[in-house]
Order: sequence, then C-alpha cells, then structure tokens
Amino acid sequence: MLYNTQGFSLIDLLIAILILCIGLLAIGKMQMNSLASISTTNQRLEATCIAQSKMDMLLSLDYNNTLLSTSYNETFTDNKGIKFLISFIPKPGPVANTKIIEVEVKWPLPNTKHSFSIKDIKYE
Repeated sequence: MLYNTQGFSLIDLLIAILILCIGLLAIGKMQMNSLASISTTNQRLEATCIAQSKMDMLLSLDYNNTLLSTSYNETFTDNKGIKFLISFIPKPGPVANTKIIEVEVKWPLPNTKHSFSIKDIKYE
C-alpha cells in the first residue's frame, strides 16, 4: 500500500495548536506580571513625590516654627483610592541648633505594606 505523504496529519495539527496555546499562555502571564510591576512602581513614585513635597514644605519653615517641634500624621488618598499615611518625626540634630527631620510615607498593597522615608537636617 502506498500512503500519501503530502500535508499534515490531524495529530501534527493538534500538537502544533497545543504548542501555540502554551506559548500564548506564557505571554499572557508575562503581561500580567508586567502590569502588576508597573502599578507597584507608580505607587512608589507617588510616595516619593509626596515625601519630597512634604520635606520641601518643612525645610522652608522657620527653624522655631511649631510644626518642626511636634510629630504628626496625615492621610493622603490618590485618585485610584490608595491611602498614603504621611508621618513627620522631628528629632534633635547631631550638633547644636539642628533638627533631624524625617518624613515617612506608608501605603498598603495586597499582602504587604510598603514605606518610603527621607531624612534631612534643618539648621537654625
């Protein structure tokens, strides 16, 4: 008996479709991981901007201003509904007539909590 060897068999097509589906699923998973990473990066960028803005405001105050003497907390909610807790903690500086100013921003993510803090020294 002679068999026609031209073309593909049904098994060949099924294996090719299976390989294609596995590749497409891997690309989809990679895309989902990429989007999650971008979201986290955007939140870190926003926290950094919030902290730097608050630090700039505090450094522009007079050395004897009452805001630089007491710690406080405030909450900021962005347009995506993420709540950022902003903490300010003044401490005595390493030398006379200085204060260490620390601004910390915390925000929750699924299964974890993230924070970002910056410190600077205010001179009299």
